Amino acid sequence: MSAIEKFRPSNSNRGFLRALLAAIVFMLISGFILVAGFLAWHYPQLVAGAKTKPIVLTGKDFYIAIGKGGHEGSALKLKALDEAKSAVISSRKALFNATKYPIVEYKITGRTPGATVVLYWRTVTHNKETLFAKLHWNGDYLSAYNMSNEEEWKGPVTEMGISVSGDLRNQPVTIEQITFSPWTVKSLLLTVWTEWNAFEGWTQKSINAIRGMPKNALVSPVVAAAAWCGLAILLYTLWLFFYRASEVKFELEVEEASRSVRQASAAQHSADTRHSGAGRNPLTIAFAITRQIWDFKAIVIMFMIAWLVLDGKWQVDLWRQLEDTKYLFAGKSHHEQHLAASDVDIYVYAKKLREKVLPKEPARIFIFSEAHRSYWRVKLMYYLLPHNVYNYGKYTSSSWLSKYFKPGDYVIMLQPTALPHFDQDSGILKWGAKGEFSVRHLDHDRFGDTFIIDGIH
Repeated sequence: MSAIEKFRPSNSNRGFLRALLAAIVFMLISGFILVAGFLAWHYPQLVAGAKTKPIVLTGKDFYIAIGKGGHEGSALKLKALDEAKSAVISSRKALFNATKYPIVEYKITGRTPGATVVLYWRTVTHNKETLFAKLHWNGDYLSAYNMSNEEEWKGPVTEMGISVSGDLRNQPVTIEQITFSPWTVKSLLLTVWTEWNAFEGWTQKSINAIRGMPKNALVSPVVAAAAWCGLAILLYTLWLFFYRASEVKFELEVEEASRSVRQASAAQHSADTRHSGAGRNPLTIAFAITRQIWDFKAIVIMFMIAWLVLDGKWQVDLWRQLEDTKYLFAGKSHHEQHLAASDVDIYVYAKKLREKVLPKEPARIFIFSEAHRSYWRVKLMYYLLPHNVYNYGKYTSSSWLSKYFKPGDYVIMLQPTALPHFDQDSGILKWGAKGEFSVRHLDHDRFGDTFIIDGIH
């Protein structure tokens, strides 16, 4: 067997297993190097954090100011919210310097995606203002939040606690432990894991994309997966070049030397044999060496490992989103589904307009606001269909559109747009410098005001 045949990649299962083993080994080495490099990057913070002792609070250190529940052992269990669907849990220990504790570790069990948990605090410089940080939902596992992302997390803390709002979904929330920690290896890696595993819940953007991480995350999982795979391929390439390449070249040199001896002996008998056995074509040898050094099976396996790990993370998010969506919408009527959605307020407002303010037959409706294409404005346009809705421009820059008004048109001014000058006594609506319209004020709501145009002056 020649050296080239000896090192030629095998098409058997044994060749694939060798490539798989090489891919796994180099992916593990790459992961170790990246984690070590990440910790080395934060080494100054880790050194400073080693001098600070964490502050550990259990459920006994909190009490329920608003809501219903009580202590069970060392934990605090919140069983019900108040009528406003919120609860306030205050701490009896809140005197520490926030700057020294950039990480808050928390274990809050029984929480569902429907319950929003917020850490609130006050400081000496913001004694009359309550500051908030929304804690990620990560199941019942120990989690961490990077408080250094909060600009006002600094100075002496005078008051601190937990606020819970939304829907407990008939499941109590239990506060087991809250730890204010400096930068440590544990808190740093726990923060990255929590950010990668955090569930953002169902939003109106979820149908198009899942971000996969909160804003201001320490490391993007996409960047981490690319670095993980790229470094593994680089290490594997260097290993092939400095280890296997030299071995292949050495075997080729030995083989060529022995072949030269045989060919020199055969040259005494036949000149044709001497010329035909002088050696291989250099181009053929170079191609064979290159083909043996680059084992593309292992490289493809490394890429697929990183791809599948990243895709698995997103698949977990999709499963969580599916369970949340089933809870919110499964088995409900179309109307009940809208009442369970996050845009329930604008849906109820549009439903009131359709049933009590606007005519049954399709009419021309002009919607104005200071937000050019805000979510609520576009959503209201959708909910008012099949009316003929015009939804263009800001109020302050759309006075030109008023020349298209005609009697019978409806005008909806969404807040926080300042209303044009309207004289309630005369029923005159002044639009810009020249436009004056006879109108009736049909409806006032916290979302906006609705008019119908009776005449044009």
